[in-house]
Amino acid sequence: GYKVFVDAAGKVQMSSENTANYGDTVYFVLQAKATNYDDGKKVVEYTAYDVLGEGFKDFSVTKVTVNGAEISNYTYTAGSPATVVIPWINPDGEHLYTPTSNIKIYCQAVVDEDAIIGEENSNTTNQGWFNWEYDNGNDGPNDPDEPGFESQTATTKVYAIALNKC
Repeated sequence: GYKVFVDAAGKVQMSSENTANYGDTVYFVLQAKATNYDDGKKVVEYTAYDVLGEGFKDFSVTKVTVNGAEISNYTYTAGSPATVVIPWINPDGEHLYTPTSNIKIYCQAVVDEDAIIGEENSNTTNQGWFNWEYDNGNDGPNDPDEPGFESQTATTKVYAIALNKC
């Protein structure tokens, strides 16, 4: 998976760093390649986690797609981390998506007055990761100490300009 920025039209920028001003809306996408089976075990749902730095406010999920098609059968829960749960099977236990699928979760947040100016000690870092659950109730790696755990970060840099009136 990876986390990168997108422009206001949703076009992926393939960068994990950008710049913004106070009050600007920052758009980003959390993406992962998903599969129906992991190590021979049936995957029944995927969960995406998103943690914003203190320099952001008003986080929202604007769209979720699987293989480029927008879906609506996901559950979003606000918080830190915010979560998006995507069911991967139907009530009959059949997979809803192709064996190798691409999940994209489009999100946005506003840079607030708590954002630290400059490159050092930035508090506008956004971290995201995916986890999955198997049909036996166990889940994939969701702890930084577990083998296979992987998270992605994207950082927005905030700069200041001094104006002198003469």
